[in-house]
Amino acid sequence: MLQSKLFYKTLKKPPKNIKALSHILLTRAGFIDQASVGSFSFLPLGFRVLRKIENIVREEMEAIAGQEILMPALVSKDNWQKTKRWQTFDALFKLKGAGNKEYALNPTHEEIISPLSATYVFSYKDLPFYLFQIQTKFRNELRAKSGILRTREFLMKDLYSFHASEKDLDNYYEKIGEVYSKIFKRCGIFAFRTLALGGTFSDYSHEYQAVSESGEDTIYVCQKCSFAINKEIKNKFKKCPNCKSFDFRQEKSIEVANIFKLGTKYSLPFDLKFKNKDGKEESSLRSIFKSGKSGEYEKLFKETGVEDLPLGFDLRFSFPATKPKGAIHLRFVRGKRKNKDALIWETQVQSVGEHSPKIKEQIKTWITDAHNLTDDWFFKMIEGELMRRFE
Repeated sequence: MLQSKLFYKTLKKPPKNIKALSHILLTRAGFIDQASVGSFSFLPLGFRVLRKIENIVREEMEAIAGQEILMPALVSKDNWQKTKRWQTFDALFKLKGAGNKEYALNPTHEEIISPLSATYVFSYKDLPFYLFQIQTKFRNELRAKSGILRTREFLMKDLYSFHASEKDLDNYYEKIGEVYSKIFKRCGIFAFRTLALGGTFSDYSHEYQAVSESGEDTIYVCQKCSFAINKEIKNKFKKCPNCKSFDFRQEKSIEVANIFKLGTKYSLPFDLKFKNKDGKEESSLRSIFKSGKSGEYEKLFKETGVEDLPLGFDLRFSFPATKPKGAIHLRFVRGKRKNKDALIWETQVQSVGEHSPKIKEQIKTWITDAHNLTDDWFFKMIEGELMRRFE
């Protein structure tokens, strides 16, 4: 696509009433647009980044036998009453439909995945299996803030694993922990695997916390081995559980993922049972692994040395060329040169195989054609829409 056709605008001044730096930068660079408090549109450039992160996550989930599904965002009140969370889940969006029937917009999908799985699991031979989705979630946050970091509508990957034994669950739990580390590395984020509060069926869970000054969480990191502990449980540990050191540093952080064991907490309300090798009925053990895509996206624009004034964009194209025969690769980026705004332009003409020049005269002709091609492209682009964008 021509840059002149790209749907985006850059802003010279920060939007009013916005304090979070990442929110300011993403808005000024034309990546996102705030529709209302806690609700955002991802514009073409921002959506492209979001999809790249999504594809990384999808690849890694499928590499450990995860099967992708898509569950509904809307669910009947009945499902939430079965798990006794209709009245206790404070951030639950509730609404009424036709016939005054009550529904919820799912902030998480235990109330959907459990009855779904109950229709497929009958024997220990049906286990284990791992289902994940990448879908929009809704939370009625009292204080939506910090741009796309704390929102009422957000994209999240949630993977649910189902097991016949605790041993199998524990093995997969560790495997998913390793995969999350790979995901964050591929996204360019360093996140501490952090010991955190558990639930009904486990003493502890694990969060993945990325250090950031704008973070709302606090973690303690061992100075000796980098073992991290959430502030909520720090008083339980006078010394590092890993290396026994007493030396910790305190960091502000953003939770970008978590993993925890659910046991049979959501299996029992929906009668999710199977017959073991002896023919006896048991409830399936479960675990859940979540990562917030929008939060990861936000983290990519934090702690990277980006100044308050966005310089613009880095745009690249590749097109087939007929004279000379081959391809032309174009790149233009707004940057700095000698502390002044500058347009950086790069052009590469490529001919390979039978189309590459072989003798002296062919080389001369090729260079002339390549020069004319790049010269035409440069001036036509600069004199058109691109010049207006950089003014």
